[in-house]
Amino acid sequence: MKKLLWALWGAILLLASCEGTLDPLQEGGALKLTLSETISRTLEPELSMDPATVKVYLSGPNGEELESNLDADETETLFSGLKYGSWSIRAEAFNEEEVLIGEGNADCIVHNGQTTSVTLILSPLEGQGCLSLVVNWDVTEVETPVLQGILLDKEGEKHFLDFTLDGGKASACLDLNMGYYSLSLALYDDDFLCIGAMEIVRIIAEEQTNGSFDFTNIKENYGTIDVTIDVSLENPLHPLIGGALDVSGVSDPLVMTASTEEGLDNVAYAWYLDGQAVAWGGSYTFLSDETGPYRIDLAAFSSDGSRAGSTGFTLLVSDEVSGYMKISEVQGAGHVSPYVNQSVEKVIGVVTACDNRGFWMQSLAADDDFSTSEGIYVYTYSAPERQPGDLVLVDGTVQEYGYSGALKLTELNYVTVETLQSGYPLPDPVHIGLEGILPPDGVICNDADETVYNSLFDPEEDSIDFFEALESMLVEIDNPVAVGGTKYGEIPVIPRGLSYESATNRGGLILSESNANPQRLHIDTDAAILGYDPLNADTGDTFAEPVQGVVGYDYGKYLILPTMLPQIQHSGLSREITDLTGDEDHLTVATFNMENFPRDDEAMTENQIEEKIADMAETFVIGMGSPDIVCVQEMTDDSCSEDDGTVSSDRNAGRLIQAVTVIGGPGYEYVDVDPVDKQDGGWTTANIRVGYFYNPDRVSFTPAGNPGALDETSLVLNGDELSLTLNPGRFSIDSFANSRKSLLAQFEFQGQSVFLINNHLCSKGGDDYQYGEYQPPRTPSEEERLVQAGAVRDMVQDILNADEDANIVLMGDLNDFPFSGTLGILGESGLVSLTEELLSDNERYSYIYEGNSQQLDHMLVSPALLSEAKVNIVHRYAEFDSESRHTDHDPIVASLYMGTGETVSETGLFFSEYAEGSSNNKYVEICNPSAESVSLEGYQLLCFNNGGTTSSGSFDLIGSLAGSSLYVVMNSGADPLILDKGDTTLTVFTY
Repeated sequence: MKKLLWALWGAILLLASCEGTLDPLQEGGALKLTLSETISRTLEPELSMDPATVKVYLSGPNGEELESNLDADETETLFSGLKYGSWSIRAEAFNEEEVLIGEGNADCIVHNGQTTSVTLILSPLEGQGCLSLVVNWDVTEVETPVLQGILLDKEGEKHFLDFTLDGGKASACLDLNMGYYSLSLALYDDDFLCIGAMEIVRIIAEEQTNGSFDFTNIKENYGTIDVTIDVSLENPLHPLIGGALDVSGVSDPLVMTASTEEGLDNVAYAWYLDGQAVAWGGSYTFLSDETGPYRIDLAAFSSDGSRAGSTGFTLLVSDEVSGYMKISEVQGAGHVSPYVNQSVEKVIGVVTACDNRGFWMQSLAADDDFSTSEGIYVYTYSAPERQPGDLVLVDGTVQEYGYSGALKLTELNYVTVETLQSGYPLPDPVHIGLEGILPPDGVICNDADETVYNSLFDPEEDSIDFFEALESMLVEIDNPVAVGGTKYGEIPVIPRGLSYESATNRGGLILSESNANPQRLHIDTDAAILGYDPLNADTGDTFAEPVQGVVGYDYGKYLILPTMLPQIQHSGLSREITDLTGDEDHLTVATFNMENFPRDDEAMTENQIEEKIADMAETFVIGMGSPDIVCVQEMTDDSCSEDDGTVSSDRNAGRLIQAVTVIGGPGYEYVDVDPVDKQDGGWTTANIRVGYFYNPDRVSFTPAGNPGALDETSLVLNGDELSLTLNPGRFSIDSFANSRKSLLAQFEFQGQSVFLINNHLCSKGGDDYQYGEYQPPRTPSEEERLVQAGAVRDMVQDILNADEDANIVLMGDLNDFPFSGTLGILGESGLVSLTEELLSDNERYSYIYEGNSQQLDHMLVSPALLSEAKVNIVHRYAEFDSESRHTDHDPIVASLYMGTGETVSETGLFFSEYAEGSSNNKYVEICNPSAESVSLEGYQLLCFNNGGTTSSGSFDLIGSLAGSSLYVVMNSGADPLILDKGDTTLTVFTY
């Protein structure tokens, strides 16, 4: 193996091959400089790591075992006829001597009728190996030898060799973990460095790597040296000026750049105006308010000072061309150009990007007003005859392009374009990130009077104005991080390094009542500028490098149309699996919007439909743990999207039930009420509706009546038994006109009735955009949901009025937020939101819209079911790329205690709410979720000041608390509205 040494000569470190001798003290010696070294300099163990054979072992369901032997040059093997389920794969690699040298493992799920592809990586065996080194030198030439050896691993950690010296020989041995290390050796004579060497060392588990270094000729006095001389004593530099013009207008900035014909690096440049030095560096911006000729000169110097050169030209500043119009003047400081619908002439700019119907151009130099954009779009109707770097003059008509309710994009239409110069330098992109500028945090628009056009234009406070001020400009986002999956080719992102209190624990951003996260940006990865296919990203994925592009606007949001698009680094986000399961005393209930099951797209093939069915079945069984009852939304009719009058969904339900049983799930049964054809909204011809899958081995369902689409169920109280006239049954049908009808069903678990209300309330379609014309955005759809929520609330109250201890679960896609009026009305029924009560803020989301993680799916229960309740939002879909998922909603699973015990411990009491209002308006609620009365005697309420850890006082509780009731303690000086609701007061309430 060839050895290469590091030679020290003064302060210069050379990578060299020693063919003769090296004497650091005398004039003799030989040195041949190697410019390109391709030989691998690696110390390897004697064990061959070239695989000859690979053995593959498979373990599957029910203990099934398979194996296969492969030659090393075989890269693929196919196992057929495998059962559905989870399979474990293990591979072992052997060399020619049949010694095990590596292994790999992987897991996968095999689906019926499909081929699952797995890439298995073989890695060396884990464990420790040994490095043994021997170093020789001439003992007569090194009086006080000191040998230093350092091994550096991939993490940068140093491992020191402890040498044993014996005359002119040294040896060392060190145990190391498997892997590669860089070894540096240095031989000193006392504190003088004689010679050094560097190698790469490979360590293999349970093997020894040997190496030897011979430094015996370091003092011999002979050798030669080859010298090549480049005669450049009279070879000048040839600088070039880019971006220069012959004629410029008064106050028109002109950006010039410097380079050399030779393309050298580390060249120093100096700029001169009329013989006076005015600037240093690679560029110079010329600006003059006076007409006349100007002389521009550029000097260039090589880094060693041995070469130099200059060039120059004469520039005329003239009133005749001072009519150049600045882009910032056309854009103005606002959402509408001051020149809208007017003709403009000689708008000057450099082309920054092109698409198939026009181009973007930007000012040569920015003005001093951030409020005025320096970019504009030029609409040419077809692919323009321009390229980035063209300096152009444009005549045209200023128009604001857009559609009703959306913001408008300032454009130049009906244009004539004159190219002044090609190869003009592009302006530096505006940097968006921690090292540049950021959109205002927390505010989209807070000062509008109905429309954004009636608001104060304030880019420092309003993000809607911030992005308008950057419209059509070239920007750069610092290594953006995805806060949602790709949809329509668009990826919602934030710049690298931003931190949010509202961040989810999986990389998203929580939408709250007070913060719509306006620092989100959207990268349109398939914009026509590049003509790329869309990049597929999941929440938490990052771009390896900054993203550059121009700022556009479409579909109610600002978009970055990339001119430079690096690769995605995937975070490996996994699909969650709940740990909630039912037992003798606990009922499990789930709600799941399956997005037009089984066909969520008109173009889906039958194979794709089967893939979706299999995926939904996997979520039922593995993701949700086979709940006892699954309340689904968006079941389509059996003909899916075909307009043939079909309304039944029995066949589709049957296909899912069969897929569930194939993978070992329960034998579900399904019940719903068919709608009137094309009367329930959504995908009109698909007749989507809500329904129930239930496990008859765990719960009982007794049908009642013959429920039809227009029939309404009602309650029947027979003694202590409450039942429905129609089971399942719709109710208050008029409140759900042209929308999915809520469905009430009664089930039985462990001898107890449980009433479920499955909902899919009116969608948000038709509401205003967050970044739209109307500010604050109008939400007309909410009016419909408020009516629907009122109908559901009334039904809940009717049940509780008939049986105050009734078990009720209200769930579904409510298409509204926890802080909305819709959820406020439902809360008036006395039900409690499980997700609000039991989950932390960063877990409460089931849907992502434009990068905002939000909760549209909910589950509320009556007080009788609150004790011991547990809930999961199972994040399996919302965060992922839309092309790789089969629904855009995450399911919710709850475990509800319905045991038969009749006694209740006081430990079942809990604080259900604490309100920290202004002044004395503070109160706390204690809830008894059980059906039995609990004595409060002997219990105290401990008070703490401002988050302190030591109690500042206590308050004795008295009396008893009835089942399913609240005990309210408040400040004696609270508002009368609070006092009217309370049970007792405290004089001071400052915890």
